[in-house]
Amino acid sequence: MRTEFLITRLAVVAALFLVLGTMVACNDHDDASDGEAVVEVTATVLAGNDTAIAEDVTATLTLKLQDRSGIATSFFNDVVFTSYTASFTSDGVAPVPLGVNGVITTNACAIGGTCDLTIFLVAQGSRGGAGTAQFAIVQVRGMDLNGNSVTFTHQIAIPYI
Repeated sequence: MRTEFLITRLAVVAALFLVLGTMVACNDHDDASDGEAVVEVTATVLAGNDTAIAEDVTATLTLKLQDRSGIATSFFNDVVFTSYTASFTSDGVAPVPLGVNGVITTNACAIGGTCDLTIFLVAQGSRGGAGTAQFAIVQVRGMDLNGNSVTFTHQIAIPYI
């Protein structure tokens, strides 16, 4: 009887270590500080890039929030974008010492849905002349309603007409 009891105890301990090892491995692959939303920019519409019109250049981004895990469907996974940084290049590669930091004041974007986000890019007095272009590299920061970070980066070509 004593040998059977020892074998049973060893089997239970081995099963316990197997379960605990699996749980730790799962947690290693899922960063709990990241939100479940994956942001896809589906369209970019520029305003103010016509040099005949005296206005600032803005971009309206149409976003689609896709669910990373396939199970995050509650409103807790909705995203509120809070701020952005835009850096600029003249050739799409090398940054120039011109940048914009901005605060975003929009409603939450629902997970699985689409929303629009309008950001300020270039002041009217700083834009290029007709026939020139600038490239903005925009990094947008936000969080889901669980407090997890959600960010994305998008490059925008700004042709002046």
